[in-house]
Amino acid sequence: MKVLNSYLDVDRVQAALPDKVLPGIFMRNVISAEDRVPNFRMRVVEFEPGASCPRHSHWWEHQVFVLSGQGTMVSGDKEITLAKDMVIYIAPNEEHGFANSTDETLCFVCLVPLAADE
Repeated sequence: MKVLNSYLDVDRVQAALPDKVLPGIFMRNVISAEDRVPNFRMRVVEFEPGASCPRHSHWWEHQVFVLSGQGTMVSGDKEITLAKDMVIYIAPNEEHGFANSTDETLCFVCLVPLAADE
């Protein structure tokens, strides 16, 4: 078992795609392979004001829960406005991207398979 009093107790690391650092986007790997979990890892992702992640896709799914802030997510030809308490499922190989055009931090929980690290 692992218990954290706050996700803020975990160090924040710079987010990156395989070929690009993502300025203004940070992750806290609150549950990871180091915790000897069998299937999923949990990260808390923070988009500072003005930060964005370009459209991309990969073989794994995302499960997202918005904790705070607002932003947008694009997928295919859809643009979705993100807000607190929203839940989003992004299927494997679905093209997607996120952006924060507000003056507050967009923060969400993201679950992905452990194998996504490979």
